[in-house]
Amino acid sequence: YLTENNAIGDYVFDFVGTSSQEISLTTSNLPSANSSFSMSVWLNRDSTVPSYAGVLSFGDLGSTNVSSMAYINFDASNNIKYGFYNGDAGNTAISANNWHHVVLTYNGTNATFYINGQVVGIPTQPGTLAIPTTSTLKIGGLNTSAQTFNGKISNAQIFNAVLSGPEVETLYNNGSPIQTLANIPQSSNLKAWYKLDATEIYNGTS
Repeated sequence: YLTENNAIGDYVFDFVGTSSQEISLTTSNLPSANSSFSMSVWLNRDSTVPSYAGVLSFGDLGSTNVSSMAYINFDASNNIKYGFYNGDAGNTAISANNWHHVVLTYNGTNATFYINGQVVGIPTQPGTLAIPTTSTLKIGGLNTSAQTFNGKISNAQIFNAVLSGPEVETLYNNGSPIQTLANIPQSSNLKAWYKLDATEIYNGTS
């Protein structure tokens, strides 16, 4: 349901940590194979988040092959992290009941993880991704009903290009989500943008 985000004077979606609340879509518009991408999302976690709860994820989410998916989620200690073919990384504590901007970029070899415009992880990841041409995109969930987010989410975005550090800082925008496409860095490479504000109505059948 919609709940007010005082930072932007608008409304956002509030997820309650159950599978009935996650948003799941099938699309062929997202990066595939081992191509470059960036994932950006604003979140405000509740005091307790289910173990391994997904915030934003895409790929073959029903597969046991982790090389076929990319995701931003939480660990069992409420630390935010990201993962794909080589497991999880970037476990970082973030405060509850506060808004945070989280970005994951991947250039075909290395991942970079940002929180509130600042780098928190640049590991070298061996191997390659194998994301299918047609992906499942989930907001507020990962690949099982037990891995669903508890908290607020807004402005989930996926780009088919790597955002640079200065571009991530621009997107962070001093803590206020950018609302106009023309002001978003690399807007021509933006492949998915779900504002999850008062303009959005979720229809579970379509």
